[in-house]
Amino acid sequence: MSEFIYRPTEYVHNCNLCGSSAHAVIATRDRFLLPAVSRACTRCGLIWLSPRMTAEQYVEFYRSGAYRAFVWSRIPPKYPLSHGQELYAATVAEFLHKSFRDNAPTNVIDIGGSTGILAGRLRAEFGCVPTVVEPSESESAEARGRGIETFTESFEDWKPGSRKWEFAVIAQSIEHFLNPRDVLAKTRLLLVPHGRLLIDIIDFRLRAVMVNCVELACKIDHPFEMTDHTMRALLAQAGFNPTHSGHDEQHGKLIYLCDMADPQPDALPKIESVVELFAILNQVRLNQHENQFAG
Repeated sequence: MSEFIYRPTEYVHNCNLCGSSAHAVIATRDRFLLPAVSRACTRCGLIWLSPRMTAEQYVEFYRSGAYRAFVWSRIPPKYPLSHGQELYAATVAEFLHKSFRDNAPTNVIDIGGSTGILAGRLRAEFGCVPTVVEPSESESAEARGRGIETFTESFEDWKPGSRKWEFAVIAQSIEHFLNPRDVLAKTRLLLVPHGRLLIDIIDFRLRAVMVNCVELACKIDHPFEMTDHTMRALLAQAGFNPTHSGHDEQHGKLIYLCDMADPQPDALPKIESVVELFAILNQVRLNQHENQFAG
């Protein structure tokens, strides 16, 4: 598996959110001790891997099932993949119930929809017809087996034609894309006027504090890491306005339900949030050193 991960890599010099090349290295390995360099933009706070695998490598990483096999070889799962997805699908459905009580969408596109469990739950709860776009062959086959229209492709390469949806979901996926800004812009084009988007992130600040280690918050399969501030800026740039948000403590996620809005291409986090991010990461490192010394 390690031979696959260490194929030739590409460098990312500019921030996907603000375009700046000014950044600081915050970690030189990921949670599996792989030599993955994470950089944080000193202008807006977005975090990205560089160097990283190329687009073709990442596609193969997910398509072949190497991603799941690699993770499970390091952290053997206590339960089947479907167990966690069912729990999270229930969380998402509960989050949406109030908003969809009188105005549920007729269809939904689940981007990076894995085995289709979430899409199937939305169909059962709200009656919306689901479509899944998922690069993993085995996981998309499971979604298809649930009677869900499924495209086995990377969303970034997928060509939807002129089709439109009323609701889009990017759940447990946005950190995996190589160009989140373009993914959000493409998603907006898939929606009818007044369409809505549900998206979630693992807030990198919260994760680093929770595990008390910057490196343990980094993942080789996450080319990007977001915070609440950078995610809201990315959404604003793409033309989405979060109208409802929630914190799923069990899964350590922030969830946003967004309406369409006019794109704000210059939207950026306030500099105070960037200062706060680096202060939190510095404090986590200080805590690490104190714990090591105490031990």
